This record gives sequence, structure tokens and C-alpha cells, in this order.
Amino acid sequence: MLSPVPIIGAQEITEVLPTPKLSEKDQIIAEIQRVFGEHSEKAFLLLLGKDNKSCAENRMLDKNAVNNNYNWGGVGRDCGIFQISDYYHPYTCEQMKDWKLNINYAWRMFKNDNYHFSRWSCGKEYGI
Repeated sequence: MLSPVPIIGAQEITEVLPTPKLSEKDQIIAEIQRVFGEHSEKAFLLLLGKDNKSCAENRMLDKNAVNNNYNWGGVGRDCGIFQISDYYHPYTCEQMKDWKLNINYAWRMFKNDNYHFSRWSCGKEYGI
């Protein structure tokens, strides 16, 4: 039977450090990267734009963002991270504020549209 070999100069670990918790915004970024994978760059271009003056669907990645289209004569409201319409899609605005549901539904739309963001204004502008 082998006896344990002492490690000279080693210190005993007395405390386990907690894993730092990601902020909600960092969790949202990580989820977009996970869900969109190789298409993440397009997703972030759509959401954040090229710079502070360019087209962006949700530059702040605000899960509670609402664009009320009735204000300009349109219909419905665009809600959540990917600004998904509660008029044209089967979810309420409140449901679309669930950022995981919103991101996954946006992925479904993107995938169904042959990996294009053609339903979004900025997607059309950028040709993505």
C-alpha cells in the first residue's frame, strides 16, 4: 500500500471561493451566443447596430423594451430583446419579456427564414 506523499510548502485550502455570478445582461449575451452559435455576429449586429448612430433593434439589450407601433399608426407592440411583435406572433408582450423565450423564438424565426433577419427593419437594412 502506498502512503501519501506530503507536498512540501503546500497550504491547506480552508475556503472555497464562490463562482462569480454573471449579471443579467451578461447572461443574455451568453444565451444569444449559445443559441445563435455561428450566427451570433449577425444577431448582435441586428440588436446593437454598427455604432451608436446606426440601425439597432435593441441597443441596450433591454428585456423589457417595448415599441408601441400604435403610436405611429402601425399595429401591435414589439417586445423584449429581439422586439417580437405581439400582433403577428403567438406570444403576449409580457411573455416576450422572458428573455430566454424571446431569444429562442427569435432563433426559430431566423432559422425558418433561411438564416436571415428579413422580418426585422435593421435586418433588411444590413441585408442579414
